[in-house]
Amino acid sequence: MLLVAQPQLAERCAWAKLNGYNWMYLLESQPEFADKCDWGKLDGMRWTLLLMYQPQLADNCDWNKLDGEKHWVNLLACQPQFANKCDWGKLGGYVWAWLLDRQPQFADKCDWSKLNGRDWVRLLDDQPQFADRCDWSKLSEEERKSLSEKFPELFGR
Repeated sequence: MLLVAQPQLAERCAWAKLNGYNWMYLLESQPEFADKCDWGKLDGMRWTLLLMYQPQLADNCDWNKLDGEKHWVNLLACQPQFANKCDWGKLGGYVWAWLLDRQPQFADKCDWSKLNGRDWVRLLDDQPQFADRCDWSKLSEEERKSLSEKFPELFGR
């Protein structure tokens, strides 16, 4: 997009022709054009990517466009200050394991029952402090063995 490299050409821009992708791409590097943006054109993914780089634009966000599996986890991993906007119930087990690996301070928000054996292995591999919350019955023998080799103290060895 020309305006990213040549912002001085803004007076020639047909703003109404920009789609959600164009707006995200432009505002990531040229947030001074935010007053021209048709915010309704941004979907959840575009909002996620934009706020990852330009969190000061959050006042314009329609938070309902963000879903847990694709959007919230990526946004909160790099911009945890938006936690108060998140509908935590939208996050599944895999997403929780990934997010807590990067932002363990959200543990008090987690519905631990959503994590399956693979999720627990993924999480405990990097964040073993959560072992006391693990439902060990969800782990297969192979998953337990994998963890016991790395963390024998979790298994009383």
